[in-house]
Amino acid sequence: MTAAPNPEPRRVHHLGEEATPIAQRLVLGKSLRASREAMGMSLKTAADSIIVSVTTMSRTETGHRRCKDGDLEHLMDLYLIIDDKQRQSLRELNASANRRPWWQDWTDVAGKHLRTLVSFEEMAQRIRAYEPQFLPGLLQIEDYARAVIRLGLPEAPDEEVERRVALRLQRGKRFADSAPQKLICVIDETTLLRPYGSAEIMRRQVEYLLSLTENPRYSMRIAELGKLDVPAGFGPTTIFDFEERRLTDIVYSEYFEGAFILQEEQQVDMRKKAFDRLLGASLSRARSAQRLRDLLKKHY
Repeated sequence: MTAAPNPEPRRVHHLGEEATPIAQRLVLGKSLRASREAMGMSLKTAADSIIVSVTTMSRTETGHRRCKDGDLEHLMDLYLIIDDKQRQSLRELNASANRRPWWQDWTDVAGKHLRTLVSFEEMAQRIRAYEPQFLPGLLQIEDYARAVIRLGLPEAPDEEVERRVALRLQRGKRFADSAPQKLICVIDETTLLRPYGSAEIMRRQVEYLLSLTENPRYSMRIAELGKLDVPAGFGPTTIFDFEERRLTDIVYSEYFEGAFILQEEQQVDMRKKAFDRLLGASLSRARSAQRLRDLLKKHY
């Protein structure tokens, strides 16, 4: 059986309000596609076997559509997946992908691109993050989060702002409770010197960051404001690394109107190298902790 040529991969996937992929479905779709291609089977043949369109089958493989339990069983048979452990693993992954997620309670204020981000945070083994304007969301205390959210949504009702604050805090708590995960952050010193909310809020925020410097799961490095030629021009970037290569590394980046993800190997590699250059040009962990202490003494 001759496989149909694969379409040109999307170099940038913009996340608006259309259906967006979540990590569990991406992992399942990747596994199903690999099994199909190993059989030399076309997308159309697979789609016809479960009586769906080629577009629907493609969306299943790219994580944009849920896979029905019956369709999964049929596809595993079609792809000659006979190993009991592999079949059970795929069933459990599909159940997880289709289970009501914890963030469902916040869908009234969480855009679909944010739901994609949260699913990546849940599954990633390591997160590398750089934000040029604000502190990363996983590091924000309540009052700081409230100040920056209110700044971005000046006309939103208080109830909506508080809902968004609660979601951000829950993300941080869930990460803090996920023992295997690691977070590597480059903190632009500008975000520490530009106060949000009040000097008192900034003082407590910096104290919180300082408390995390003793935790081996959090690695925070400060990119100095006064240092010459700091390579910080690549914009907000979050890189997700997944356990046992269940997914290739993914880059997530937000902009004012939405967000986009990068999965194409060359583009992801460029962002990873840009992040590593900035990391290398930043203060060491020990010097970053000292800079936080200095900020408390001199500014807050």
